[in-house]
Amino acid sequence: MVLRVVPLTAVLPSPFAYFLRKGPIPFVIGPLNGGLPWPTGFSQLKKQKEWISGLRKAYRLLPFARSTYRHASAIIAASSQTYAEFAKYRDKLFFVPENGIDPSICCGDSRRSPELGAPLELIFVGGLVPRKACDLALRAAAPLLQNDSARFTVVGDGPERDRLQQLTVSLGIEKAVTFCGWLSHTEALGRLQSADVLVFPSVRDFGGGVVFEALAGGTVPIVVDFGGPGDIVLPQIGYKVPLTNEADMVMRMQEILVDLAADRDLLNGLRREGMAYAKERLTWDAKAQCTTRVLNWAVGRGLKPDLVPPKFLHVQAAR
Repeated sequence: MVLRVVPLTAVLPSPFAYFLRKGPIPFVIGPLNGGLPWPTGFSQLKKQKEWISGLRKAYRLLPFARSTYRHASAIIAASSQTYAEFAKYRDKLFFVPENGIDPSICCGDSRRSPELGAPLELIFVGGLVPRKACDLALRAAAPLLQNDSARFTVVGDGPERDRLQQLTVSLGIEKAVTFCGWLSHTEALGRLQSADVLVFPSVRDFGGGVVFEALAGGTVPIVVDFGGPGDIVLPQIGYKVPLTNEADMVMRMQEILVDLAADRDLLNGLRREGMAYAKERLTWDAKAQCTTRVLNWAVGRGLKPDLVPPKFLHVQAAR
């Protein structure tokens, strides 16, 4: 077969599918990702919106733009957004997440049981750029930080750092927040695996690899139900807040954090479920197995895999 691997874009057509359409060699394309729209109503994005994204649909005018997908034997989508874009090809469309984790980081929970009344350890990991919305995480955590019920570690750096540090001062939480800057991957993983909750309200994130790593290390994620993180986090392993507006999202995350601070059994249950889920579903090995099932089906060596984004499961059930 011909397998065209294009992990970051769905807008580059290929003549292979057209020329192979009547022959015995199947053409498989993917994992495809991209095309995530810029949400409106967020002050963060006014600084960062990519003007070129408005030209994205021009790819449909390129040679072979339609035949690439019409004649492909299988299409692998790496996000629910891309899956929706190619939904008319659902008879040959499959979902396999873009990111993966090394099985070695699925090493079990080494945390000690927290002492009664110990503060909740919160963390944000990522570039300090507008779309990552670290400011929403700090604002959501502020009530717990103000009364010493939590501590917050920010791992990462970027143009927003000064503004975020000023925000902690204005909220009166600067003593409870630590800005670490950039760390090595090993150091960042160590910090992540020592935390209780990853507060990651990125409003535009294609993959969200840090969410995979958080789950593997037993850190409960709170993410926005949009893009890559929204495709991965399920109710039994973490929390998704709707992509509504800044004030509503901060309020919802505050409520979640208060619940977790008051109920460590709930936190520990989510932690255990997340670690098991990551080990079973989110490793590169698991991703390779899913892809292999698609390839076997494309050459007629197995049943069609049932690989659908969680957001589409109810649609599939209705059919």
